Amino acid sequence: MVIGKGHKGGFATLAERKSRLYLALPIANKTAQNANDAINKLLTPLKHWVKTLTFDNGREFSWHEKLAENLDCNTYFANRIIVGKGA
Repeated sequence: MVIGKGHKGGFATLAERKSRLYLALPIANKTAQNANDAINKLLTPLKHWVKTLTFDNGREFSWHEKLAENLDCNTYFANRIIVGKGA
């Protein structure tokens, strides 16, 4: 999620792992509803190709269960990375 100047608008970013296709979706603000609506709008026509979605741990993805239901896919969350901690 990239937020614009003054926290007004921004982009949700999606990356497809195998093809390395990257997409940026405009959003009005960083809320779960706006993130969910933008992702649903983009991926619903492609839902037969969507198998999984992996999110970071931001609050804007708290509606992940609704996305999983609408897109008929599994959702996962990435492990948190602690800066400065060794591997």
